[in-house]
Parts: sequence; C-alpha cells; structure tokens
Amino acid sequence: MPWILPCKAKELADKGLDKDFAPIVDPSSRAEEKIDTIAKKIYGADKVEYTDLALQQLAAFRKAGIPVDSYSVVISKTPNSLSDNAKLLNVPKHTLHVESFRLFTGAKFLVPLTWQRLHDAWTSEGSGCEEYDVYGKVNTKRGR
Repeated sequence: MPWILPCKAKELADKGLDKDFAPIVDPSSRAEEKIDTIAKKIYGADKVEYTDLALQQLAAFRKAGIPVDSYSVVISKTPNSLSDNAKLLNVPKHTLHVESFRLFTGAKFLVPLTWQRLHDAWTSEGSGCEEYDVYGKVNTKRGR
C-alpha cells in the first residue's frame, strides 16, 4: 500500500540519522573563513587566493549593506578535479583561486567562481544571459 511508505520514511530516517552531525562551516563566520574551510576540508587545498576583482566585489557587497557573511557559500569550480584546474587529477595539493563572485540574494548564496571559463560559457555573447553588477549596470560581455 503506497500510503505506508511515507509513514515509515520518518521512522527509517530517524534510525539512520547521525546524532553527532555538525556542519564543517560555522554559519556565523565571515565569508572568507567559510570559503577557506570548504577549500581545505572538502577540496584539499593548501590555501585560497583572491583576485583583486573578487576582493573588490566582497568590499562592494558589504558597503552596499548586503550581509554576505550570513550567506551560504557554494563554490563554483570545474567538475573534473577537486582543484580549480581541470588537469589536476585525484587530490593534488593546490591553491584554490577565487576569480570573482556571483551573488544570489533571494537564495542567500555567495558563489565564489574559481573556474572562469565555465562562467564565461554561461554568460557568453549570444547565450541570452545578462548579469548585473552590484551597482545595477548590465554587463553582457564579462571582460571581453
């Protein structure tokens, strides 16, 4: 009977629930600390480096009153490697390079972009994508 499954689902989920679970990122920490923790604990990075653009964006977000430190961090990187370099395979020691950020204020996601070519493909001319910088200016060419 199909109606039994939802009744048993919670019971089964509670049995498998790890009571010692704790997130690896402290939600109250600054965005840079969240990125650093994810880069080191999940992706095996030695350190994180930010371009001038990325640092300028974070400063502009904060100056505009956007509470980026309270946002969840979702790192955008190549799916081919744990690093930001598609040619580095397995779990190489590396530096994660944050080139810029995307900000999703509705979802409260701060997305460090570590693989610019992927982002450029999403926003390339003719893709139908437009994006706005923190000042509301349309940017359709992304540095081209």
